[in-house]
Amino acid sequence: TGLTNVAPVPEPLPSRNVSEPIVELPAIDPRMPLSEPPYPAPEIRLGHTGTVILSVLVLENGRVGEARIAQSSGYPRLDVAAQREARRWHLKAGTQDGRPVRMWKEIPITFRLTQY
Repeated sequence: TGLTNVAPVPEPLPSRNVSEPIVELPAIDPRMPLSEPPYPAPEIRLGHTGTVILSVLVLENGRVGEARIAQSSGYPRLDVAAQREARRWHLKAGTQDGRPVRMWKEIPITFRLTQY
């Protein structure tokens, strides 16, 4: 009898019906733009400007549950003003598989002096 060389057929990998969740990140709702924080008067007098980056926890209902300073403007009063105002915001909540979930989002706030 003759022997033939036959390569073994690999077994198929088990199929997974579990798909990756579909995630949509929180977003600024164009119908409800974010309010600007008040510019602290002492910072205006001193000519301080800068950008603070806030990390905000957007709740399932779109409200901001927490606001942390991810990167300081370099001026504590500007940072605190931005942080306080963020707690008043309402955003479009992030979703996972179509259901609203809590998610963090970074938002830059720039304090800029303008001349009239």
